[in-house]
Amino acid sequence: MPPLAGKEPFDAGRHTGLAELLADPFNAAGALSDDRQGERAAELARLVRTNESWGQFKTPSLRNVAASAPYMHQGQYATLARVLEHYSTMKDAVGGGHHGETVLKPLELTPAEIDDLAAFLGSLTDEGALERLGPPPRTP
Repeated sequence: MPPLAGKEPFDAGRHTGLAELLADPFNAAGALSDDRQGERAAELARLVRTNESWGQFKTPSLRNVAASAPYMHQGQYATLARVLEHYSTMKDAVGGGHHGETVLKPLELTPAEIDDLAAFLGSLTDEGALERLGPPPRTP
């Protein structure tokens, strides 16, 4: 689905990701696989790219979320507080998607509640894991 005129481009999520996965020669059914008839290759054959997959995302864990900025699908928010403000007001939210559905409603959080939630999310950080994993990869 093309972006609307004058709007930021949409991240198509699984819709685009599925096409990339299926075209990848390193996938289980790909030309470079040593088991193209195996169970994982059969799973790939059952994947279907549909209109419903547009904008779907696999939600990551909240563990170490405070160390994973920038946030949102396109990295538009630098802090967790800004993400919480977004969900509190839904200002700048893309409306309804291609199905016209509106699932999310503004949370209407107070500044104190935003601070509390940001502190809670920060408490999910495992400093030991961060040290073992090292710095995140650089993006081009």
